[in-house]
Amino acid sequence: MKRRPGPTRQAVTAGCGQARREGRRLALRARALAADAIATAAELEAELLRVEATDAHPIVLDLSALEFIDTTGIRVILKADARSRADAHRLVLCAPAPASSTPATRSPVEHLRRTCRETGVPAGPWTGTPRGTMATSTPIRDVAEAYAPPGEERPLAAYGALIGAFGTALGGSLVVLRVRGRELPEGPRWGDLVLLGITTHKVSRLLTKDRVTSFVRAPFTRYQEAAGHGEVEEQPRGSGLRLAVGELLVCPFCVAQWIAAGLAVSLVAAPRTTRFVAGIYVAETISDVLQLAYRAAEDQV
Repeated sequence: MKRRPGPTRQAVTAGCGQARREGRRLALRARALAADAIATAAELEAELLRVEATDAHPIVLDLSALEFIDTTGIRVILKADARSRADAHRLVLCAPAPASSTPATRSPVEHLRRTCRETGVPAGPWTGTPRGTMATSTPIRDVAEAYAPPGEERPLAAYGALIGAFGTALGGSLVVLRVRGRELPEGPRWGDLVLLGITTHKVSRLLTKDRVTSFVRAPFTRYQEAAGHGEVEEQPRGSGLRLAVGELLVCPFCVAQWIAAGLAVSLVAAPRTTRFVAGIYVAETISDVLQLAYRAAEDQV
């Protein structure tokens, strides 16, 4: 049996740094990208265009040796990222982990991150890998980046984690009910459906829109404006799981599923207590309707 040869390595030197190839992976290292080094930035762009014409995948742009950067260098990177998004997302930016967040010691890569974030320009897939390591694409990352339009993150993995958490919590609750001898009803009563439905609606809006409960959402959202009647408008922030939780917490339609499941389990475990607490929110909902009707009648006068 013949032994399969390993991946070939090819290295070329350019003014921007060094390009190293292992198999289909090709890595570029950038040293200086600024207005007073336009030639270097132009050489990096030319080198990126050259390797993009090959079958390299991924193309790793190693910024761990970057010493300074301004809008000239940022423009080169963002243009390359735009081309990458139209070409199977081959470009991967490899940066050192942030060492400090103080302005005096902020690294050039952190400056690039901050600039792109503040201007709203998509900065491509940041890896945050330690110095000397190379980032690789993964099937989950490839699917997520191909799914979302340029500049918009869709945390698919975090969505999957939330779905798993919901299923685990609901399934675990049903197991606990069975162990404790609580039998599920053969079918829901209409009165309970109305009671839990109104309660789910009210509690979901309290958790996702109410001004007083904003402290619960604050780690995952950003305040935008008042929405009237004691409610506020907020925007999810962050990335990954934080973004997914933020999107959940500002969406009453999404939270309603969790609340309805919790109320259903609670109704089986402690029906009297559940109906008593649900009755409070039903009464509050009726009061809200009457308040709005009274306000509308006043406006007609």
